[in-house]
Amino acid sequence: MLSYESIAQDVEMGVVSSAEHDSSYIETFPDFITGRFYLSQKFTNLEFFDDLNEQNLYYEPNTTLNLGIGATIKGFTLNLAYGFGFLNPDIGQGETRYLDLQSYTYKRHSVIDFYGQFYNGLYLENTAGIIPEWENEFYVRPDLRLRLFGLSYLHLFNGERFSYAAPFVHNEVQKKSAGSFMLGGEIALVYAAGDSSLVSTLVNGDLFGPLRGIREVAFFDFGPKGGYSHTFVFAKYMFLTLSLNIRLGVGPTTYRYDDGMEEQEWLLNPSADFRFGFGYNSPKWYLGLTAVSSTFQNAVQEAENGMIFGVGNVRLNYVKRFLMGPKVKKVVDKLPL
Repeated sequence: MLSYESIAQDVEMGVVSSAEHDSSYIETFPDFITGRFYLSQKFTNLEFFDDLNEQNLYYEPNTTLNLGIGATIKGFTLNLAYGFGFLNPDIGQGETRYLDLQSYTYKRHSVIDFYGQFYNGLYLENTAGIIPEWENEFYVRPDLRLRLFGLSYLHLFNGERFSYAAPFVHNEVQKKSAGSFMLGGEIALVYAAGDSSLVSTLVNGDLFGPLRGIREVAFFDFGPKGGYSHTFVFAKYMFLTLSLNIRLGVGPTTYRYDDGMEEQEWLLNPSADFRFGFGYNSPKWYLGLTAVSSTFQNAVQEAENGMIFGVGNVRLNYVKRFLMGPKVKKVVDKLPL
């Protein structure tokens, strides 16, 4: 769950509960150790949108693609990864120093997500389209700082037949297609700042009008959240998981400008989270691609202009399940997992 760019490491931990379930839909493996190799790319971004002029501005950090190993024993998961240099060539995106905490807890009837992000140094991903005269491939903003904290809870109404653990934790198999409605809530605290305007003066002056001059924005909101998830099982062990949740959060927003002016207002901030999984999941092994993405939107001037903060990760996993020997199982059964 920890990333820090200067040493390019990545540590993740997660928990899943295997309470009562319908065995005709979900197969569990309490006597097995789930081992995995994976590639993982965490991400966060800051997007400005101008719907009137149909333009967007995308700031991203220079994060690492990590190669990792991990294991799940009973309900406990530990993953360790490292961003090796051969996976992360320098292409002029600048340096980012960051701490990225992402936790996903999948229980039989609930999902709890937590985000804690601290990013210093971003670059403009679509530099060529927004600042075409810029001499380098990317416009780099080492002064930009991004902080994001979020806590989400969702209740699954059909957890006996639908498993989030199957595609995302890999210690279960979804044997037949099933889905579940979800309902819960989320709170979020988002902060972005720079030494000057977040929308650079190099950007065409006709774009992002209400957002120009803002060098700091902070908002806190909370609200209900709900949606639906479904796993489609085909060709016996192939699966496709799709999940979407929408939240309507309300809370105070503060803008600070280059000239020292400060504005405060209460806004309705919609957000969404999306989960995706696709691959092969048999009782012996798993190969699949998964993605988790959450967005937090802050809109101004009748929602024609605003900011979208995104967080998530993409992973490619190869998983093998190993039957525990009697001595190992005896030790594991004594652990408070």
